[in-house]
Amino acid sequence: GVGKTKLALHCARKYSEENKYQLYCVRNNNLSVFEDIKKYILPNEKCILLVDDANSFDKNEIQHFLKLIDEPSFEVKVIFTVRDSLFSPFFNECRKFCVPEIVEVNSFDDKEIKEIMKSNLGILNDDYLEQIVRISEGNIRLAYLSGKCALEKQNLHAIKNAENLFEAYYDVCFNDIELNDDEILKTLGIIAFYKNIDTKKLSDYEDLFSLVNLNEVRFNTICQKLM
Repeated sequence: GVGKTKLALHCARKYSEENKYQLYCVRNNNLSVFEDIKKYILPNEKCILLVDDANSFDKNEIQHFLKLIDEPSFEVKVIFTVRDSLFSPFFNECRKFCVPEIVEVNSFDDKEIKEIMKSNLGILNDDYLEQIVRISEGNIRLAYLSGKCALEKQNLHAIKNAENLFEAYYDVCFNDIELNDDEILKTLGIIAFYKNIDTKKLSDYEDLFSLVNLNEVRFNTICQKLM
C-alpha cells in the first residue's frame, strides 16, 4: 500500500519511452509465465520486464527472469517489486545471478499524509485529516480513498472504517462498467479465463471471438474502456 507498483510502473514507462525500450508487465497468475514472456520478446529487442509482487513467483520462475539479463539475443532490464517482509530471501536469490540495485519505498508518515490531502484534495479540516491518518496507517491508497469519500459525502462517519471506503469505491466502478451489456460481460469472461491477453495479437483469438459473437475491434474498445 505504499505505492511501490505505481512508482515502479511510472519509472519503467518513463525510461522505456525515453530510451526506446519495450515495456512488459508481469504478474503471477499461478501459471508458468516465462515461456509466454519469451514468445513476446522479439530477437534483439530492447525491453524492460516489470515483475510485480515478485515474491509470489516460485524460485525457478525468478531464476528464469534473471537469466534473461545475460541472454545474448535480448537486451533485458528487470524490475522486481517485493514486499518488505519477504525481501531478504528474495535478494539473496538475485545475488546469485547479478548485483541488484535496491530502491526502498517507505510508508508515508502522518505529516506527509496530511500534506498530500491538503495540497491534492484541498482537505483542511483537522478532524477529517486525523481520521484519514488513522484509517490509512501510512497507506496512500487508503488515504486517497478516504479523502475522496470525505469530499463526496461531507460526513465524517463515511470514513469511519476501511470497509465503508471500499464499498463506496467499488460501487462506482461497477456502475460505470454497465454489467447489463452482453458484450462487456463476454469481454470480462474472456479476460478472467485467460488472465492476460496481448491486444496486439487479437487475431490469435479469432475462433473464440467468432464462437461468442464478438469482433476484435469491439473487444479491444471494451478493454480500453475497462482500463
